[in-house]
Amino acid sequence: MRSTTGRVRLVRWGAATAAAVTLLPASAARAVPFGEDAVASLGGAALHLAAHGETGPNFPCVARAFDPTAPPDAEGWGPTDVNAQTANGRLAAGVSRSATLTVLRWPSPSYYDQIKYYTVDRRLPLLGAKPNEGAFLGVVVGGRTLWLRDFPRSRQRYPTSRGDEVITEFSDPARRLRVVVRDVAPRGVDALIRRVEVRSAGARRAVRPRALVAFENFNLVVSKLPAAPLLDFCNEELNADSARYLPGADAIVHERSGVDASTGKRSSVAVAMAFARLSAPAKLARARRGIDWIAHVQATPDTHVLGETWRVARGRVLTYTATPHLWEHTLFYLAMLETYGAER
Repeated sequence: MRSTTGRVRLVRWGAATAAAVTLLPASAARAVPFGEDAVASLGGAALHLAAHGETGPNFPCVARAFDPTAPPDAEGWGPTDVNAQTANGRLAAGVSRSATLTVLRWPSPSYYDQIKYYTVDRRLPLLGAKPNEGAFLGVVVGGRTLWLRDFPRSRQRYPTSRGDEVITEFSDPARRLRVVVRDVAPRGVDALIRRVEVRSAGARRAVRPRALVAFENFNLVVSKLPAAPLLDFCNEELNADSARYLPGADAIVHERSGVDASTGKRSSVAVAMAFARLSAPAKLARARRGIDWIAHVQATPDTHVLGETWRVARGRVLTYTATPHLWEHTLFYLAMLETYGAER
């Protein structure tokens, strides 16, 4: 599957709740091939262009940087769409003002950009990047996905001067909807964690989002060229990787292997996206039926006390109430929040 396609994940939730999206590189000591006809350095790429008079599929940004017909204010290497960043020494993530993930470097903050986001001109929407590039979030309202980057209002900040967490707040006054995205690369963990909180402003007329949608367009590349730090994104159009869904982990995993041009050694990389909570609609529906059964069938009808002892007799579940235990009701409450969010 080509990396230009991208992948989407969806998790259902309540109107005012939170979920976490994790972008997790699988630890690997090997990298991907740069390309069969790749050159050895940035200077080599420029010399190749001069000698052959061609751009070639490997050198689109190099050709643009040395294009004599480009306007004086053209940015040959493309503008940088990064307004905030979070890093932990191995993984570095850059996000735009609208919390779109535009940079995901791992296992070094200096190279191997694992996200596809190719900009060309800051005067264009998304600075010229394609609509399906990067990684971004949305909420489902009325059967329609509303991408957060399209919300009418947003602001971004660091909550503290010493912290590395990035907070982006989105609001839609017409729908009375507020979404907060918290991005952080925790120390000692090869992962970017995106915590999403959705709140409806006003109980009656506010919309109720039914799901969170996460989209990613990974660009697996761990091969680099000496003295050419820009060519990992220059060759994004050439990169292709395989992606598969792992039901047990409830995650989408991208993988690629080959030879690192800078070392000549075999290398491999894997990057995954997953929700921190259950995302399969069928499994979630079964969990909700179980919660409803406990609340409306097994609990006492007037006081809603849960039984301490449970027995199965002749195919029926029988509960026997005794002295109420706090932990039973606490676990039920937490299970209800996990399956329904805060809508009940």
